Amino acid sequence: MLPENTINRRIQVFLKAIEFFAWPIIVVSLSLAGVAVYYTLHNLTISTSRDDLVSGDKHLLNLTHRMDQAFGGRDGLVVVVENRQPEVAIKFADALAAELRGYPQRFTDLFYRVNPESFRRWALLYLDTNDLIKLKDNLAGQKNLLTGLAADPGLMTFYNLVNEQMTRAMIGNLFTGFLT
Repeated sequence: MLPENTINRRIQVFLKAIEFFAWPIIVVSLSLAGVAVYYTLHNLTISTSRDDLVSGDKHLLNLTHRMDQAFGGRDGLVVVVENRQPEVAIKFADALAAELRGYPQRFTDLFYRVNPESFRRWALLYLDTNDLIKLKDNLAGQKNLLTGLAADPGLMTFYNLVNEQMTRAMIGNLFTGFLT
Protein backbone atom coordinates (compact mmCIF):
# COMPACT_ATOMS: atom_id res chain seq x y z
CA MET A 1 0.00 0.00 0.00
CA LEU A 2 1.21 3.47 -0.92
CA PRO A 3 1.70 6.13 1.70
CA GLU A 4 -0.95 8.77 1.93
CA ASN A 5 1.22 11.66 0.77
CA THR A 6 2.16 9.68 -2.41
CA ILE A 7 -1.54 9.19 -3.16
CA ASN A 8 -2.19 12.87 -2.57
CA ARG A 9 0.72 13.80 -4.84
CA ARG A 10 -0.59 11.55 -7.62
CA ILE A 11 -4.05 13.04 -7.29
CA GLN A 12 -2.61 16.55 -7.52
CA VAL A 13 -0.58 15.62 -10.65
CA PHE A 14 -3.68 14.11 -12.19
CA LEU A 15 -5.75 17.22 -11.42
CA LYS A 16 -3.03 19.50 -12.88
CA ALA A 17 -2.93 17.33 -16.04
CA ILE A 18 -6.71 17.60 -16.37
CA GLU A 19 -6.49 21.36 -15.81
CA PHE A 20 -3.70 21.63 -18.40
CA PHE A 21 -5.55 19.57 -21.07
CA ALA A 22 -9.07 20.77 -20.28
CA TRP A 23 -8.86 24.13 -21.99
CA PRO A 24 -7.42 22.81 -25.26
CA ILE A 25 -10.10 20.09 -25.33
CA ILE A 26 -12.83 22.66 -24.68
CA VAL A 27 -11.42 24.99 -27.36
CA VAL A 28 -11.15 22.18 -29.94
CA SER A 29 -14.67 20.96 -29.09
CA LEU A 30 -16.19 24.43 -29.43
CA SER A 31 -14.28 24.98 -32.70
CA LEU A 32 -15.59 21.70 -34.15
CA ALA A 33 -19.11 22.57 -33.01
CA GLY A 34 -18.81 25.97 -34.73
CA VAL A 35 -17.59 24.35 -37.96
CA ALA A 36 -20.48 21.84 -37.79
CA VAL A 37 -23.04 24.64 -37.34
CA TYR A 38 -21.52 26.64 -40.22
CA TYR A 39 -21.47 23.59 -42.51
CA THR A 40 -25.06 22.71 -41.60
CA LEU A 41 -26.36 26.21 -42.26
CA HIS A 42 -24.71 26.36 -45.69
CA ASN A 43 -25.15 22.79 -46.88
CA LEU A 44 -28.24 21.24 -45.26
CA THR A 45 -31.21 21.17 -47.61
CA ILE A 46 -34.63 19.61 -47.55
CA SER A 47 -35.67 17.84 -50.70
CA THR A 48 -39.37 17.39 -51.32
CA SER A 49 -39.04 15.61 -54.66
CA ARG A 50 -40.43 12.10 -54.92
CA ASP A 51 -37.65 11.28 -57.37
CA ASP A 52 -35.05 11.66 -54.63
CA LEU A 53 -36.62 8.70 -52.84
CA VAL A 54 -35.83 6.45 -55.81
CA SER A 55 -32.38 5.39 -56.89
CA GLY A 56 -30.97 7.63 -59.63
CA ASP A 57 -29.90 4.71 -61.80
CA LYS A 58 -33.46 3.55 -62.49
CA HIS A 59 -34.27 3.38 -66.18
CA LEU A 60 -37.85 4.67 -65.90
CA LEU A 61 -36.79 7.60 -63.75
CA ASN A 62 -34.17 8.61 -66.33
CA LEU A 63 -36.76 8.34 -69.12
CA THR A 64 -39.17 10.47 -67.12
CA HIS A 65 -36.53 13.18 -66.65
CA ARG A 66 -35.75 13.19 -70.37
CA MET A 67 -39.47 13.47 -71.24
CA ASP A 68 -39.89 16.30 -68.73
CA GLN A 69 -36.99 18.17 -70.33
CA ALA A 70 -38.35 17.58 -73.82
CA PHE A 71 -42.03 18.27 -73.17
CA GLY A 72 -42.17 20.20 -69.90
CA GLY A 73 -43.15 17.95 -67.02
CA ARG A 74 -46.21 18.39 -64.92
CA ASP A 75 -45.99 17.21 -61.36
CA GLY A 76 -49.06 18.12 -59.44
CA LEU A 77 -51.78 17.43 -57.03
CA VAL A 78 -54.78 15.29 -57.86
CA VAL A 79 -57.98 15.63 -55.86
CA VAL A 80 -60.63 12.92 -56.07
CA VAL A 81 -64.07 13.67 -54.68
CA GLU A 82 -66.16 10.69 -53.65
CA ASN A 83 -69.77 10.77 -52.50
CA ARG A 84 -72.78 8.50 -52.83
CA GLN A 85 -74.75 11.41 -54.26
CA PRO A 86 -73.17 12.60 -57.54
CA GLU A 87 -74.87 16.01 -57.32
CA VAL A 88 -73.24 16.73 -53.95
CA ALA A 89 -69.85 15.59 -55.24
CA ILE A 90 -70.12 17.82 -58.33
CA LYS A 91 -71.15 20.84 -56.22
CA PHE A 92 -68.19 20.25 -53.90
CA ALA A 93 -65.77 19.87 -56.84
CA ASP A 94 -67.12 23.11 -58.36
CA ALA A 95 -66.64 24.95 -55.06
CA LEU A 96 -63.13 23.54 -54.61
CA ALA A 97 -62.13 24.53 -58.15
CA ALA A 98 -63.48 28.05 -57.60
CA GLU A 99 -61.53 28.35 -54.34
CA LEU A 100 -58.28 27.11 -55.91
CA ARG A 101 -58.65 29.55 -58.80
CA GLY A 102 -58.46 32.30 -56.17
CA TYR A 103 -54.75 31.45 -55.67
CA PRO A 104 -53.20 31.69 -59.15
CA GLN A 105 -49.70 32.16 -57.77
CA ARG A 106 -49.86 28.76 -56.01
CA PHE A 107 -51.94 26.85 -58.56
CA THR A 108 -50.59 28.04 -61.90
CA ASP A 109 -52.24 25.28 -63.93
CA LEU A 110 -55.64 24.12 -62.75
CA PHE A 111 -57.41 21.49 -64.78
CA TYR A 112 -60.89 20.76 -63.53
CA ARG A 113 -63.49 18.69 -65.19
CA VAL A 114 -65.99 16.06 -64.20
CA ASN A 115 -65.99 13.64 -67.09
CA PRO A 116 -68.20 10.62 -66.52
CA GLU A 117 -66.72 8.90 -69.58
CA SER A 118 -63.42 8.46 -67.78
CA PHE A 119 -65.23 6.49 -65.08
CA ARG A 120 -67.08 4.18 -67.46
CA ARG A 121 -64.92 1.24 -66.37
CA TRP A 122 -66.42 1.50 -62.91
CA ALA A 123 -69.99 2.12 -64.08
CA LEU A 124 -71.28 -1.02 -62.36
CA LEU A 125 -70.42 0.53 -59.02
CA TYR A 126 -72.99 3.27 -59.66
CA LEU A 127 -75.92 1.11 -60.75
CA ASP A 128 -79.00 0.67 -58.59
CA THR A 129 -79.63 -2.71 -57.00
CA ASN A 130 -82.53 -3.47 -59.38
CA ASP A 131 -80.36 -2.74 -62.42
CA LEU A 132 -77.64 -5.01 -61.07
CA ILE A 133 -80.17 -7.82 -60.57
CA LYS A 134 -81.38 -7.43 -64.18
CA LEU A 135 -77.81 -7.50 -65.41
CA LYS A 136 -77.10 -10.63 -63.38
CA ASP A 137 -80.17 -12.34 -64.85
CA ASN A 138 -79.12 -11.37 -68.39
CA LEU A 139 -75.64 -12.76 -67.83
CA ALA A 140 -77.07 -15.97 -66.37
CA GLY A 141 -79.24 -16.31 -69.49
CA GLN A 142 -76.12 -16.10 -71.67
CA LYS A 143 -74.24 -18.77 -69.72
CA ASN A 144 -73.59 -20.98 -72.78
CA LEU A 145 -72.21 -18.07 -74.78
CA LEU A 146 -69.95 -16.87 -71.96
CA THR A 147 -68.72 -20.39 -71.13
CA GLY A 148 -67.86 -21.02 -74.77
CA LEU A 149 -66.01 -17.72 -75.04
CA ALA A 150 -64.10 -18.40 -71.84
CA ALA A 151 -62.99 -21.79 -73.21
CA ASP A 152 -61.85 -20.38 -76.58
CA PRO A 153 -61.83 -16.56 -76.76
CA GLY A 154 -61.35 -16.33 -80.51
CA LEU A 155 -63.36 -14.29 -82.99
CA MET A 156 -64.58 -17.36 -84.89
CA THR A 157 -65.76 -18.94 -81.64
CA PHE A 158 -67.68 -15.77 -80.87
CA TYR A 159 -69.39 -15.77 -84.29
CA ASN A 160 -70.25 -19.50 -84.00
CA LEU A 161 -71.70 -19.06 -80.51
CA VAL A 162 -73.74 -16.00 -81.53
CA ASN A 163 -74.98 -17.92 -84.58
CA GLU A 164 -76.08 -20.83 -82.35
CA GLN A 165 -77.80 -18.43 -79.97
CA MET A 166 -79.69 -16.73 -82.79
CA THR A 167 -80.69 -20.08 -84.31
CA ARG A 168 -82.09 -21.26 -80.98
CA ALA A 169 -84.00 -18.00 -80.54
CA MET A 170 -85.45 -18.19 -84.06
CA ILE A 171 -86.49 -21.83 -83.68
CA GLY A 172 -88.04 -21.06 -80.31
CA ASN A 173 -89.92 -18.12 -81.88
CA LEU A 174 -91.13 -20.25 -84.82
CA PHE A 175 -92.57 -22.96 -82.58
CA THR A 176 -94.20 -20.55 -80.12
CA GLY A 177 -95.54 -18.53 -83.08
CA PHE A 178 -97.27 -21.60 -84.53
CA LEU A 179 -98.73 -22.60 -81.19
CA THR A 180 -100.42 -19.27 -80.51
